[in-house]
Amino acid sequence: ESKTWLARGKNNMILHLENDILDDGGYVERTNSYAEYMFSVYYRYILMLQYFNNDPSLREKYLSRIEKFIEFFVLTNSPVGVNTPFNDASRSKSLVRVFKEMGEFFHRGDFVGAVRHEFSPEALVSMPVKVTEPRTKSIDFPDSRFVVMRDSWDPKSYFMMLNYGEFQNHSHYDQLAFEIYANGIPIALDAGVGRLVYLDSLHVTWYKHPLSHNMLTINRAIPEKLDKPGYDKLWSPQRSTEYFAATHDGYVRYQKAKHRRHIVFSKTKYWLIIDEVNTSGNNQEMDFNFHTPRSMTEIDDGYISVQDNGFLIKQDHLDAPNITRIKSKGGANLGDLPNEPSDREIDWLIFRKLLKNDRRSDRMATLIYPFASKEYLVHADVSVEKLDMKDDSAIGYKVKTENREDVIIVSDGKYRKFTDKIEGDFKCVRISSTAGVVDYVGFSSVAQFKIDGVMGDSFKTRRDYEYKK
Repeated sequence: ESKTWLARGKNNMILHLENDILDDGGYVERTNSYAEYMFSVYYRYILMLQYFNNDPSLREKYLSRIEKFIEFFVLTNSPVGVNTPFNDASRSKSLVRVFKEMGEFFHRGDFVGAVRHEFSPEALVSMPVKVTEPRTKSIDFPDSRFVVMRDSWDPKSYFMMLNYGEFQNHSHYDQLAFEIYANGIPIALDAGVGRLVYLDSLHVTWYKHPLSHNMLTINRAIPEKLDKPGYDKLWSPQRSTEYFAATHDGYVRYQKAKHRRHIVFSKTKYWLIIDEVNTSGNNQEMDFNFHTPRSMTEIDDGYISVQDNGFLIKQDHLDAPNITRIKSKGGANLGDLPNEPSDREIDWLIFRKLLKNDRRSDRMATLIYPFASKEYLVHADVSVEKLDMKDDSAIGYKVKTENREDVIIVSDGKYRKFTDKIEGDFKCVRISSTAGVVDYVGFSSVAQFKIDGVMGDSFKTRRDYEYKK
């Protein structure tokens, strides 16, 4: 019977290799703890089939797919060496050894370069491959439905990873949730899984629950996720600005609410998150949930970390009277993070607002502003404030930092006049100035625009466009 069983096993493994590894390198169950295990199964099966049965067919056909598989996890690893544990995954540095092994096997020095700070200089020199940084920093994975924003491969780089995928086996009940790192520390963390994983009494009621994720909830309810990925996606990675947006329908059936999340990343400076809710429901609340291992204290419009290396989180100053702020705690997996136990309760910040069935009101703007030191920081100098738009179809905010002022406008791509000085057909723009002088403009998906006193242009086809003085 041995030949029959060998043939059956081989056919089953082919099905796994072709269906479980997605074309962008991600894993079908959307969790890297299981992906690491399945990698070992795929990889070692291919080698065993060759060495013990003299059959190189799977190696020749699928080894490049294994390489793409590893590349996905290299590009989604956090700056401090730990994985980003979305869904049923634990946080750890266990993938570091896999990157080293596969870097040497595939002669991919960038696999090792992504985690080079986990090795001593002597160990790096002794490796049989030239260790280099990955060329790719920020990337969208359209099949796996994750997006990564990263400004460099330094351990202190600014990094965000967002999950906009649908439900698969081992998934949690989150929609458009994210993790953030900056200046060598975690700022926003997904809860991951509890100490006892599936045996943990809080596995379903907390760790899988939407409230334990960095996401927007409606009435604190669990959204539908099966066959409900983020859609109408916009992804615009540029040199100085990155823009991502997506909508999900997880709250449509029971809460009659549709949520769209916009994220503008001003590299090395801040993230602005704009959440819009379109609802026909009554007596509803929207909650912006944010989980951080930093210890937070309340200030005007938001919170600031107690620690010297930390961040500010602020909401629209003009909207502050409509928002209730709540500070709580919740469990999170902190495995292999510096100076942290494997798990503990961390700060849980909630910004709550009553929905009014009014598009102009049913939104939140949240500014996340990291800093390496509070020595010269005046938190009152950092703010976000809604702008009055000439066209109600657009959303505009002014972001003030310590020495700059940015105007950020999100629109639908139709030609509109937004202010007395700004018009165009873009999907997003960041206009940055110092002392009143515009020295940077970054457009997403634009064909024509005009900024009075600064510049104007038109293009034959839509494109992303940056101007830097």
